Amino acid sequence: IKSNWVLSAAHCCEGKSEIFATFGDLSDNTILSDSNEYTLRSTTWINHPEYGNNSDGSSQNSDWCLIKFDEDILAADPEGKTRMACLPESEPEHGDACWVAGWGTTSSGGSMSRQLLSVGVNYMSQDYCVNKSFINQVLPDDICAGIPDLDGDAVIDGGKDACQGDSGGPLICPINGRAVLSGVVSRGNGCAWRGWPGIYSSVFSAKEWIKAII
Repeated sequence: IKSNWVLSAAHCCEGKSEIFATFGDLSDNTILSDSNEYTLRSTTWINHPEYGNNSDGSSQNSDWCLIKFDEDILAADPEGKTRMACLPESEPEHGDACWVAGWGTTSSGGSMSRQLLSVGVNYMSQDYCVNKSFINQVLPDDICAGIPDLDGDAVIDGGKDACQGDSGGPLICPINGRAVLSGVVSRGNGCAWRGWPGIYSSVFSAKEWIKAII
């Protein structure tokens, strides 16, 4: 999100002594690397101060971590292919088509993917999310995304979602021709289950904190 900064999830940074970030990585192969793959190390990161505080009803929300690198991330790319995601000017509109990517499991409790995968999901308003899912409450900085109720049974459909191992990854929404980082993969119940959309931490909600830190 900035030349020296990456945004991830607080629960990914919690308890770490150092963090390695690999860029340009499409294939999770420990022997062969992608042509423009490179790794940077950080010992400086900041979790949002409200993460872990359950006074608002959940200790899992405000799930943001800012990771700082001494090197310029873009300048370190040997092929100049790494790009910066844009910060949002507003929340997406209900129904907006977005996508999420990662190397997480391809089913709940399943095996991790060896290739970077992406899947299209739809942003859902908070009212729609609660009314059409088995989730009782979402907090102001929560985003729901998944497959809407396409079959008309009054419950959000399953089939596409982030999963275990995707935490901290991006929910990208194409807005006015720009790749906008609208959410960070935070939590969920199972993966791609009917009635259980994925929960993301809203980047727009954290924008002022992000600006203040950076």
